[in-house]
Amino acid sequence: MSTPPVAHTVRPLGICEATTALNARRFLGAGTMVIVAEGTGPMTENIFRQAAKGLFLRQEILQCRLSEGDPTPDFVRDVRFEDIPVTVQHAEDDAALTTVWEQLLHEELPDRRRLWEARFLPTPDGSRWRILLKVHHAVADGRSMAGMLDQLLDMAAALCRQEPLPDETIPVSPPAEQRLATLVDRAAWAEAMQADAEAAPITPWVLDHEAPLDQRRSRISRQTLPEPVATRLHEQCHAHETTVLGGLVAAMARAQAAHAGRRITMDTLVPIDMRPLYAATPDPHDLQMAAYCHRILLTDVGAEDDPWELARRFRSDLEVLLAPCHAPPHNFLPEDVAASSDPWADVDGHYQHGFCPTNVGRLPFTGDHAPLITDRIDMTAAMQFGGFPILVPLLLHKGVLRATFTWTEPLMDRSTAARWIDDVWTEFAALAD
Repeated sequence: MSTPPVAHTVRPLGICEATTALNARRFLGAGTMVIVAEGTGPMTENIFRQAAKGLFLRQEILQCRLSEGDPTPDFVRDVRFEDIPVTVQHAEDDAALTTVWEQLLHEELPDRRRLWEARFLPTPDGSRWRILLKVHHAVADGRSMAGMLDQLLDMAAALCRQEPLPDETIPVSPPAEQRLATLVDRAAWAEAMQADAEAAPITPWVLDHEAPLDQRRSRISRQTLPEPVATRLHEQCHAHETTVLGGLVAAMARAQAAHAGRRITMDTLVPIDMRPLYAATPDPHDLQMAAYCHRILLTDVGAEDDPWELARRFRSDLEVLLAPCHAPPHNFLPEDVAASSDPWADVDGHYQHGFCPTNVGRLPFTGDHAPLITDRIDMTAAMQFGGFPILVPLLLHKGVLRATFTWTEPLMDRSTAARWIDDVWTEFAALAD
């Protein structure tokens, strides 16, 4: 076994990184993400392990763990590759893959020892491979986690071609809030947060069952719109002066009103990417948590309301929140981290919020690196907490629109989740017509 490296404190976590770390340490699940790729080509267990090691050596943040100390730990670089679980399991079909995926979402990621792990799941006959990367949210958000996957696939393909791997080392980036062209001051941020906290309450959404955190499990359901439908949907959304994300929120709102049997007030928790606000264009290979969440309220919504009007209302409110002044502060205090984590905590008989739609967007890569072909990419995050009922990461890969609906059992029964998912996805797909 190799000699343990000398511990090196890289930097303290930023406010968004620290909030996700505190969430994870409170066993809320919000600190863990999993991305899945499926494809064909001569990927073997040995090639997978070598590629994972190459990625580890390239990305300094993957060599890190978190220090003790809440709510603002440090990134500490002293993890060995041997400390990272890079394991092989076999999964014959989608049901078996889903079982492994849900287990990864459920199991704790021990952040004081490591911040990621990887699984390789070939089919029994070796005709297809699946890769699952489990990543701490302090390391990456959905967009940079997708880039992490593509780097691993690129390295695996290079090994298949018997070519050398990159020998560069990418250092840990500064916290996202410190990279903004216009830094946000804590006083202005706190005022905006107070106004958000005083917004109207949502229509109560009752849990199916109460359960302590250690008895909650993340469950997933993958949905797709094929390329022709996804293309029509995109065109329709732009023709109606909104976005695909706005269309999804409109479908959620109409479905919730239908389930309630009356007009409702619904909110969404929407992650917002800070990279467009950076002073300099980030390296596309950066691994970084660069997203913060904002609450967007839709009041007086009925099941028969015009979905395009609802989608435009959502887009209008979202555009206001994209302004730099709504980003998190560079001079935050430790108590701000605790205050940011508290709303994700336990519930008392009902959800505190509506859906959490996450638009990862069009992936800027296909995942194809000869001789490897990537057919499908999906991602989601763990959902042990009960702050909102369903998380919906949305992404476009090779023209196909993919969503991974994720909810918490037993707070929501499988039958309840199935009805919600079917109703929302049917409403959403109908917008393409």
